[in-house]
Amino acid sequence: MAHNWMKQAINYETLMGLTKRNEEEAGNTFDSLRDKGFNLDRPITERLYEVARITGFDSSALLTEYMKTRDCFESKLPLDAQIIGPEDSRWPQQINDFPYCPRFLYIQGRMQLLQEKSISVVGTIAPSTWGKEYSIKTAQALGKAGIVVVSGLSLGINSYVLAECVRNFQSTIAVISTPLGQYYPSSMKQIQSFIAAEGGVVVSRFAPSAPIEKLYQLYRNRLMSALSSGCVIVEDREAGAGVRQAKFALEYGKKLYLYKMMVDNKDFRWPRVYAKRAGTTVVSTPLGLTRAIRGIKIKRKKKTVSTNVQLSLFS
Repeated sequence: MAHNWMKQAINYETLMGLTKRNEEEAGNTFDSLRDKGFNLDRPITERLYEVARITGFDSSALLTEYMKTRDCFESKLPLDAQIIGPEDSRWPQQINDFPYCPRFLYIQGRMQLLQEKSISVVGTIAPSTWGKEYSIKTAQALGKAGIVVVSGLSLGINSYVLAECVRNFQSTIAVISTPLGQYYPSSMKQIQSFIAAEGGVVVSRFAPSAPIEKLYQLYRNRLMSALSSGCVIVEDREAGAGVRQAKFALEYGKKLYLYKMMVDNKDFRWPRVYAKRAGTTVVSTPLGLTRAIRGIKIKRKKKTVSTNVQLSLFS
């Protein structure tokens, strides 16, 4: 059965507005209406008074919120955007088991990339020279290995990763913390637009009617972890967003990859803590990273001693 995801999303976002964006309450109300036989592919305002009676919302408030939400969808959602829900065949099944699974995804670009093997690459907004270099090399190595790169549109490591992917026309998934058609920070507009238009995909869990809030960056990071099969934290400070991403990755049973240079950095404790946890692999180079992702063991060359050196030992 085909669903009208646009209509469903508008109905759900109407409930989000009425519950002051309480996802659990809005979701329970949405499910309750469906269980009672409401066709959520149709506007809930078609049965306004019945919906008001069941939900306890004032009918005039419900109608006002619905009209406001619908206007946001019509005026703010990009024309090339697509909306999908969990029953859609294109829905990325890997996100279903994580505890903050969205009701809908808002997508621009090559949706099929969501079905391919991908690795998220993230890190600090204030990287060192080494961090910048390894961000770029990591993106290059994953691209050469045919692995889709996932990252968030934010300053620092993430921006270097995505900019390199754009430069090389690599398959890329950009997960954003705003609705589609909005940009945070604003300096990411060019990269975001390019990814959506030139073979990548931009993904948001936020409807056009959602506000822009700093908290939503946390939801974005959780979605990145859920979408990808593993996560690389190139560089991050203590308690940074990358560290939280590492935590999410291991919580969801994903692989975590850390660079040895970060683990050996005595200025930070968290990499050594995470390096000891099950599911974490420490690698020395971007090439070593791609080998680890593919499950290829790196063969160590045996040290050989030349004949001249051997003879000198006995002279």
